Amino acid sequence: MGIAWDDKLSVGYTPIDDDHKILIEQIALLESSDRSDRNLLTSIIQVLGDYTAEHFGREETLMARTNYGQAEQHKREHTIFIKQLSDLRRRHEQGEAPGHETLEFLKLWLTKHILKTDKMLGAHLQAAMRQSPGATAMPAQDTNIRHLKVLLVDDQLNFRALMRNVLKSLALTDVEDAKDTEEALSRLTTQSFDVVIADANVPTDAVEMTRRIRSLDSGVLNPRAVVILMPEEQPDQPWLLKVTEAGVHDVLLKPLSIDAIRTRLVRHFQNPLPMREAGGRVVVERRRKAK
Repeated sequence: MGIAWDDKLSVGYTPIDDDHKILIEQIALLESSDRSDRNLLTSIIQVLGDYTAEHFGREETLMARTNYGQAEQHKREHTIFIKQLSDLRRRHEQGEAPGHETLEFLKLWLTKHILKTDKMLGAHLQAAMRQSPGATAMPAQDTNIRHLKVLLVDDQLNFRALMRNVLKSLALTDVEDAKDTEEALSRLTTQSFDVVIADANVPTDAVEMTRRIRSLDSGVLNPRAVVILMPEEQPDQPWLLKVTEAGVHDVLLKPLSIDAIRTRLVRHFQNPLPMREAGGRVVVERRRKAK
């Protein structure tokens, strides 16, 4: 049995519903992914764990702010799910692929938890909103990145789905994707993007695509402004030098994590690196540390 969002799962409080949609999508992605692709599975499990912790933290903050009487029982249920995710991660690290029994537990636990425990919390939060709206306000996401327009470049549909979930968790919703570098370059000549996230192993060479993006005669609309991030599993020093010279801003180490991507985006849009022209291209100018 698969898992998918249904309106009957709504608890009547939009921020929690939005979190649940991402968790459901992440579990569905874990279930549908190729068991032989350990690299992708590792990132999916990492992001599922990251987002579960963030979501439970938000719920527990709301319970404390609104003096929720069932908070301790609710938190005990959270502990059970976190333990199961920890066991899943440990077994995966030992070479065991996520099994049917584990996936069924995650799906059934989340569905039952939403339909019973979270519905009770949702009713409590709705009442609290009527009495004290400020108590139920969710912490704002990083407002300096939520407006960004992102292009994902990867030939794997599930990797693009994973990245979409990560970006949704950061409140970035203006996201498009391309299955190869030619499609990406075509998009970049007709639309302006703030960020390109291109897997290093995408067909037709993501590093060469980066050089073409940075070329002043490529037709790309914003070769100077776009931030290019490149996920890679085991980058060595020669490869890092090559991608840096091509114009990549930063490498995202796999397995991917929500916090790593958040940190890179905030870093490059709060304190942008300067760009300079060199040989018909624009390149990122690295700041040297003061001696």
